[in-house]
Amino acid sequence: MQPIAGEGEDKPQTEKIRFERQLRWQISSCLPGFVKEFGQSLLMKDFYYLNGQPFKINRIHYETVTVNQPACVVQMLSPITVHNTFVSDTGHKTTHYFSPCDPAFVHLINQNLSRKYFACYGKPIPGKIRITPLHVSCRDRVFIRFKGLMIEAWNGLYLLEGDPKALTFACAVGLGRRNSSGFGLPQRITVSAGTKRMPRKFVPVLNLHNGRHLSDIGLSHLMLKRELKREVTPGRPHCCTIEASIKIGERTGKGGNQHTL
Repeated sequence: MQPIAGEGEDKPQTEKIRFERQLRWQISSCLPGFVKEFGQSLLMKDFYYLNGQPFKINRIHYETVTVNQPACVVQMLSPITVHNTFVSDTGHKTTHYFSPCDPAFVHLINQNLSRKYFACYGKPIPGKIRITPLHVSCRDRVFIRFKGLMIEAWNGLYLLEGDPKALTFACAVGLGRRNSSGFGLPQRITVSAGTKRMPRKFVPVLNLHNGRHLSDIGLSHLMLKRELKREVTPGRPHCCTIEASIKIGERTGKGGNQHTL
């Protein structure tokens, strides 16, 4: 998962978001070697271009994603999308999106987590997780155009309950579908008594690479294959927070070491 966020202004009329100098890019994965190697690869360039805008990496911070309790509260940094595609008798495909109040929402998320856990560790996930919306309203329902599709997704505050290993995995790989495209990244938070809603300090940006997956923007497929061949031990997922500064209105010299995302 790779949502990018920062203090900025959303402009729905032009479908653009204006950031003010600083932004954060969070990468999360159940494969710690992949996260660290990707972070190191970013330091090999002097600057990058994001949608034609130059920026440079200021700092990279790594942390281990671990949930030690059978419950945790998460705020969605990027919205969850849960859907099923049905094929009619005539061969026409219809995609149905589910809301957090639909029982199929949790069921499909657990199905998705179970497949990802088995693909990563080669054994069944240690139990299903329960997902309770703590503060989700119509304001949290968003529609995002991605690869020519209009995707329905949900932000909000949720309570996750289950085996700590399953919760750790869910917080690392994401909830719902299209995680590799930036959807469904949760952030664990501490909620005090009387808290009704977490303030929205950051604007999530999806479709970061114009619809391309992370492995298509200069990240070596060999690195991914090499990491997948290693023995993976449950309980040690990592996430990486990349802080960058935007060089607004600046253009670098011809001799700079650059790369386009």
